[in-house]
Amino acid sequence: MQSNLEKVTKAAEIMGLQINVSKTKSMFGRENIEQRLQLGQSEVENVQEFVYLRSLITWDNDCSQEIKSRIGKANGAMTKLRKTWNRKEISLETKLKLLCVFSVLLYACETWTIKRRDKEAIKAFEMRCYRVGQKNWTILKSV
Repeated sequence: MQSNLEKVTKAAEIMGLQINVSKTKSMFGRENIEQRLQLGQSEVENVQEFVYLRSLITWDNDCSQEIKSRIGKANGAMTKLRKTWNRKEISLETKLKLLCVFSVLLYACETWTIKRRDKEAIKAFEMRCYRVGQKNWTILKSV
């Protein structure tokens, strides 16, 4: 691993780039490893988890924490849309297009390893969204 890091460092230097040691992490699955990676005179921090492109990466590939976080973010997006859902002058068709909260929920989902309880949590959130919509659809149909 150290030799690969040195090759990347040399290639970056040829291109006029420098690797930021404070932003560089290694992940070997445990904190206390015998040999640490060196980048120049600095030691690369070894971690058990880190955030990459707004997704949590863990050494054991347990995505439960990331899924809970995504559900929370999607819930927040749904809450922000509540006033829009309650407006009668916006058509049902337009409101259905506003279910963009699913894209918030499912961001980077192709990398997830899903457990049964994660799947159930995702389905529960989806049903909650549809119930909010259902309440408003019933109100719209009665008008």
